[in-house]
Amino acid sequence: MAIHWILQKGDRPFDFTLDDVALLVRRNGTQGAAEIWRVELAGSKRTLLRTIPLPEVPSITSGLGVTVSRDDKNFAYSYSRRMSTEYVVEGLH
Repeated sequence: MAIHWILQKGDRPFDFTLDDVALLVRRNGTQGAAEIWRVELAGSKRTLLRTIPLPEVPSITSGLGVTVSRDDKNFAYSYSRRMSTEYVVEGLH
């Protein structure tokens, strides 16, 4: 089966469902949220399973890591943050 036919631009597949009839994909949602979708392998039907809101901070430095239980009922996610300080120096010639 050619999986690339059911994927859309921006899909990031990360697992199959327990029954192997669908693919779980992550997409970037609105306002920085991550969306977890179930994409049926036969027919390409798409179902939004979960929207994961992320903190509105500019310090998120790495992609969202998502794990879903094999029965699609439990989700876990992680991300990394990097804190830094910005300085403005004026008057140098």
